[in-house]
Amino acid sequence: MNFFQNTLLVAVAILFFLSCKKDDSPRQKRYLDKIVIEDAKLEAWDLLNGPDMTLFYRDGLVDSISNVGGSDTFENVAPIQLPIIFDDVPFELTDYMDFRVIDVDEFAPDQIMYQIQINPYQMSENGNPFRIWNEDWTIKVHWKTQ
Repeated sequence: MNFFQNTLLVAVAILFFLSCKKDDSPRQKRYLDKIVIEDAKLEAWDLLNGPDMTLFYRDGLVDSISNVGGSDTFENVAPIQLPIIFDDVPFELTDYMDFRVIDVDEFAPDQIMYQIQINPYQMSENGNPFRIWNEDWTIKVHWKTQ
C-alpha cells in the first residue's frame, strides 16, 4: 500500500469511530402540563351523582414512593361535562409512570376507574400532546419543558 491508501484508510477509520460515538448530552427534561380526559365510560361509577374524579401518578418501581403525585378532584362528573382538564399537574416525564383515574368516595374505599403503566418520556417523543386511549377512555397528555 502506498502513502495515499494508508492515509485514506486512517481517515475512514477515524470517521467511522467518531460517528459511533454515543451522545453524552443529557436528555431534555419534560414535565406534565395538563391532562385532558376527553372521553370516559362513567356509567358504572356513582350512579346517583357521578364519580368524584382525581388523578394519581407515580414514577419508579411498583413499590416505590418516589415522585408520587395527585391532582385536584372534579366532583360529580357526568358524561356531558367531558372533556375535563386537570391543570398544573407536577410530574417529570421519565421512563415509567403508573397513571390512575380514581373515584374518590367518602363512604367506601376509593376505586380505580382507569389504570395504565406507560413510558411517558418515550410517548412524548411522538408529539405534544400524546394520547392514552382504549375503547372506553381517551386522554390527552400535554407536556412542557422548563
